Amino acid sequence: MEHKQISSLPSNSVSLLLNPAQTTISYANDERKHVIDKGETSSHSTTSKNKFTTNSVAEALIPKIPVPDQFENNHSKTTLPRKVIDGQSASTSFTQNNNSHNPYLYTQHRTRSNAPFDPLQIHCGKVINNARVVSEGTISGIHYTVQEGSIPTITVKGNTDDFPTPFELYRIMEPLGKQFGAVKIDFNHCDNSPFNAFNLDTENFWFKPRKQHTNSYDVELQKRLKLHHDLYCFHKGKKDIKGNPTLGKIPSIDKRTLDLHRLRSCVQLRGGFDTVCQKKLWAQIGRELGYSGRIMSSLSTSLRSAYLKVFSEFDAYERQHKQAASHQVISSDMSIQQNSFYNTMKRTLEEDHRDALNPNQQTGPPVKIAHIENRINNEFGGSGKEYFRMRDILDAKGFTTRFGSVTEQKVGLTDANESTLPGYNFSLWNNQLEIYDKSMYEWKNSPIYNLRQYHEKAERHREIVNSTVEELFPHLSHVGKEISLLDFERLYYTILKEESLSFDVDTGIDLPTIVHGSTFSTSKMASSDETKRLIDAWNLNTINLSEKSLLQYQDLDFGNLAGGKIDVGMMLSTSGWALEDEFLPLLDFSYLGSSKVWYFVPPQYRNSLEALFDDIRNKKEVKSSDQFEADFTESDFFQSFQETNFLDQHKTSRKRSINHMFLKNLVQDKHNSYTPNDFQISTSELSASHIRYFKVIQDPKTFIMKYPQVYSTSISSGFQISEKSLFAPEEWVNNIPDAELWRAENKLLPSILPFQFFVNIVESSNDRDLLKRVTPLLMNLIKDELHFRSLVPHHIPRVSNKFDPISDIDLSPCGGSKIVIANDFDCVTISVKQFLELEKKLIDLGDSKVELHEYYSESYLKGLISRFSNENLQTQTATDREPSLLRRIESLKAETNNDSKITFNELNRLLLTCEDGNNEEYLPLKEVIKESQRIMNECQDILERAEVFKSEKFHLEDSFAMRRLEVPHFDVTIDELNSVCRELNKSYVRIEIGDNVKILVSTFTKFQKEAQLNLDSDDLTQLKKIYANGLSLGVRSKYLEIYADKITKLQWLNVYENVFVNHTVIADDAKAENYSLTSMRSYLSLGVELFGDLRLTELETVADELKNGQSVMTLSRKLLADKTHRMKVTELEELVRKANSLLIPWGSSLKVHLETISKTITNARSILLPMQKRLSTNEAHISAFETAISAGNLTDTAILKNFDGSEDDKRLTQTEAIQSLEHPLYSKHMKSTKLWQQEFNKVFVTGKAGLKALLKKAGQCWDPTDLYSSTEENNNKYCFCRRGDNGNVMVQCEICSEWYHTSCINGGKWLLPEDDGTVFCCEICLHRTGNSPTGTISLDQIRMLVLQSGKLSILPERALILDLFELFKLSDTYFAEANQMMFTLEQSKMETTNTSLQELVKKVKFHLRKILGAGVTMPDITNRMTEYCRYSDELKTREILKSNIKIISGYPEK
Repeated sequence: MEHKQISSLPSNSVSLLLNPAQTTISYANDERKHVIDKGETSSHSTTSKNKFTTNSVAEALIPKIPVPDQFENNHSKTTLPRKVIDGQSASTSFTQNNNSHNPYLYTQHRTRSNAPFDPLQIHCGKVINNARVVSEGTISGIHYTVQEGSIPTITVKGNTDDFPTPFELYRIMEPLGKQFGAVKIDFNHCDNSPFNAFNLDTENFWFKPRKQHTNSYDVELQKRLKLHHDLYCFHKGKKDIKGNPTLGKIPSIDKRTLDLHRLRSCVQLRGGFDTVCQKKLWAQIGRELGYSGRIMSSLSTSLRSAYLKVFSEFDAYERQHKQAASHQVISSDMSIQQNSFYNTMKRTLEEDHRDALNPNQQTGPPVKIAHIENRINNEFGGSGKEYFRMRDILDAKGFTTRFGSVTEQKVGLTDANESTLPGYNFSLWNNQLEIYDKSMYEWKNSPIYNLRQYHEKAERHREIVNSTVEELFPHLSHVGKEISLLDFERLYYTILKEESLSFDVDTGIDLPTIVHGSTFSTSKMASSDETKRLIDAWNLNTINLSEKSLLQYQDLDFGNLAGGKIDVGMMLSTSGWALEDEFLPLLDFSYLGSSKVWYFVPPQYRNSLEALFDDIRNKKEVKSSDQFEADFTESDFFQSFQETNFLDQHKTSRKRSINHMFLKNLVQDKHNSYTPNDFQISTSELSASHIRYFKVIQDPKTFIMKYPQVYSTSISSGFQISEKSLFAPEEWVNNIPDAELWRAENKLLPSILPFQFFVNIVESSNDRDLLKRVTPLLMNLIKDELHFRSLVPHHIPRVSNKFDPISDIDLSPCGGSKIVIANDFDCVTISVKQFLELEKKLIDLGDSKVELHEYYSESYLKGLISRFSNENLQTQTATDREPSLLRRIESLKAETNNDSKITFNELNRLLLTCEDGNNEEYLPLKEVIKESQRIMNECQDILERAEVFKSEKFHLEDSFAMRRLEVPHFDVTIDELNSVCRELNKSYVRIEIGDNVKILVSTFTKFQKEAQLNLDSDDLTQLKKIYANGLSLGVRSKYLEIYADKITKLQWLNVYENVFVNHTVIADDAKAENYSLTSMRSYLSLGVELFGDLRLTELETVADELKNGQSVMTLSRKLLADKTHRMKVTELEELVRKANSLLIPWGSSLKVHLETISKTITNARSILLPMQKRLSTNEAHISAFETAISAGNLTDTAILKNFDGSEDDKRLTQTEAIQSLEHPLYSKHMKSTKLWQQEFNKVFVTGKAGLKALLKKAGQCWDPTDLYSSTEENNNKYCFCRRGDNGNVMVQCEICSEWYHTSCINGGKWLLPEDDGTVFCCEICLHRTGNSPTGTISLDQIRMLVLQSGKLSILPERALILDLFELFKLSDTYFAEANQMMFTLEQSKMETTNTSLQELVKKVKFHLRKILGAGVTMPDITNRMTEYCRYSDELKTREILKSNIKIISGYPEK
């Protein structure tokens, strides 16, 4: 498994040049390297290491365009085992860098600043185990104690220098670990505790927790469904005035249905609606509802409005309902039942505590156990264990995956846009790192927290739980931070039992450290070497791939076994009963916070516990759902319930779809799962089933070491953070067969391939003890493998292939080979054994092709058997040979040549001539021949391996498409050649093929000397020639790496000079592809890798060209492909300029299109500019016009004439615009005109006719010649209408003496009575102006229409604007005159005599009468006028009434 590092680079001039908006630029290094040791290395022990690039300043030259390399299938090539780098895990550097993960998993809106999270200030609840110590002892110097019902505890005291590593401690405590299931290691009491530093970035530690609940899934669903039903019934009866429902549709936010249950529970947890508003917690509640990104800016308002709309009245209704219920008499039976249950629980838990030590002892009558079993819930929703697997393998094997459905969409990251290059795929954001599928508990609406926010939620949750339990079960309440283990168990199981005690719990389980960082650090914090040794040894971030862990020998980490996990919990957070993946040991370290209670079931009781799980699963009652009316199931509330409640009780068991047609009748879809899912079995049930269990309290700074095949569950007593990691000591190997059986029974994908795993160990490890454990297991597998291969029919082709070694039938590893059945529509992988078993059923395969794919060749496997079978054989030396044999060999030498060695063939013939070759005398000769055969085979092997590369030719592209010259991985080394030559020289036998080896050594030596002499040369041709000579030898040399690097650099500079210095034009279309933007980016990346900070000028030039080219291509394609895209003319001109300045070929047709568009726009300018000038003719005067209108300054004719619709108003009219050839270009302005007309018609309902009628009426009433006169002889106009005596009946007001036409009173519906006992008084004098003939159009409305008309570029009609302006001038002028008059009268009212006051009242009524008659309302001035006259009119009215005379006004009396 290989890792990619994403480094955050410092700011520099080049990075700012490329991306001025940012001070840092992230650079993803996707290059893969294998660092090979230069020393003597066997061909079977090659070590792969990860090479991480440094944070070079020049790396920032890469433009920030997220483009992954072409996907490379890690399964298609031989992958070397994981190895240790400098004593640390290969993933150490990766996991410690918070920038190493994909930064777009949880995009967050910037939050307001808050006080930082302080680990020292958190509430640390403590669970106390008061049980007595029942035993203690010492093993290999390690002292331990065991409390009653608990596991061994090792308390580290004093100095920690000599404390064992986890692997050593595992071995020491293994007997007790198997007996109890786990061991606890406490570092709280040592002198130099190395685990005090807290390394998590608390504010940036964002995570999505699981949504857990203390009820079963059935009860929880019914509870949530009931809430939605209650809401439906409540809002169904709420109607507005028109009879429509007040709620309407249920609010949705960010195109997502609002989770009503979650919203209400979060608000209530924080203290209610008012508290959330006061403390401004809506944004945090939004995160708890799973919202993130840009929506966060408006989320608070949206959530607040939604809550008010849905829950405000509903909450008030529920409060009233509860208050009414609280007044009813509560039956005392309830208290008796609660106390009875409490006493029963107390008695049962105390009995269980004793039973943990004596499981065979019968305690109490069975009826009590049955009674408890019936009362205690067996489920804790969301607590089940998940076994993570690689996303792509899950998908290939037909399992449902979650990666795509829960990933937040973000343009430019998850979705390609103009900033991404072709081939970008977010799902492969890191193709050198195993990508695991998302948790089955994660949804798009999962809550999002950082540690500070989660801690605040956890504290509030703890307060709610304690207060609720204290109210209902006061016996379970406790004071302070400490609680006994027995009381905590009572509290926990009471909450599980009582369905009414329903709590939602957010718990972070198995958060990968590779994404979120680790609580452990690789920095040198320790002051002493010994303390640092202890930190390194117990570092959970590196232990899984440390030099002692067997996980380093994996080819691929199928199950994320090599990644650490973090758990973040609150009170009641529960990790359900589970075995660890592949039965691996687990180390769990509690970093800070409250206590966590663990329960363990040892391996010897595993089968009994799984049988109990199965029994509970089979006996589980299917509760009948409440029946609801049909209207509810069709309502929005029911739809909202379905869309927001994704509760699934089988989340730990992924669904699999088998679509292979070959397997339809072969695969039995049976799922005999023993995984407990969310079952939370009580201790009483364990005791009743005679299953022994142990419990322990884990406090901060303590480790829990869990052993293989142990079931465990843990419960948090409050906020806590812990980290855990799997590790693989050599003793674990014996558990692999059992783990494989358990995995197969539960239909899980393998996370380790045993066959390949064992081969990697025997090939790479020198640990004799480990080899003794592994070799027998591997030999059995190899023998079975060879046996099954021998049974495969010979007509079936055999090929070498290492891809997909997992069977499609039962998901088991196929071993050292597999059978592949394929046709044009399907391809199936099965093991050889399965093929032989199903061969009869697979007879009729039609045109399908069947092949045997070998992961390891048969000769290789036989070689392994031979090697380990003969490992203890000892070869005899030449000095042990019999003298008689030596004389015969000397005689043979004399016959040939006294100075030469005997050839191998001659020596072999000597043995054949012997009469009795089996005689002990000839055994030494056989040994010599055997040794010579070995040397000859070694020589043959070396020459064959070197021969593979003799035809190797290298080609280095002379363009942007060039790549780094990669030196082939030669297996043959000079040390290996020299070693063989020494053996040839020492041998008694002359081996002919050895001469070829010596020739190869001589030629290689000459190459080395020539390469040394030309190291400083810059002659590219000469360097290529020397490199080619060395390459043809097939022998590893340090000069090949040096020359490859130098040739690549010179070639890079040569390409740069041709393009950027000499400006060589690439006219050939075939070559143009090699100078594309994609090629240029790889060329720039190569330059950064080659030169670092040494060639910044050249690198900046290439980066600028790449940016310009990317910008040109992106904008050009968007302009031509997207019809809705708009671009400014200046931007287009800049685009054309950039395009013409590019040095690379970027498409002649695209260039022609851009130039054509540019010319078209130039031509259009000649048409658009005059039009734009006319449309903006009044633009400079609008501000002055608005000021004049608002201030009532109508004398500035120089300004007003440009807007009054007259000839001086140069604006276009609608008619002129429609008749113009550019009519479509006026559409925007025409729209504004139409909107103004709509506003005009709202004011003047009858349109232009209404305006003209009002103008005529106002002109008549406000005639300048119609002046007030104190004498009746000078008045010739009367009434509201200001017309004279037209012959119609008129009546005089008794108070003001004004004459009114009876047709103008009450719309002409009134006749003058003939009763002498009545007098007429007008509505003005009676102060009933509501009946007067006033209009409904106000001066303010007219003024607003005038102001808005000034902003129009196109007029509706000139006559309309002229009439409107005329009406406004009349109205505003008369308003100003009346206002001035009233101001004068009000100022001098105190000095006025009674006689003159009556005269002034008549004058005021004269003007009031004209205003009311004009039809334009001016409430401010008319109210002042009526108040001015009120006192005088009331006196006269009382005088009339005292005379017993009836007053009539022409209107019905009120």
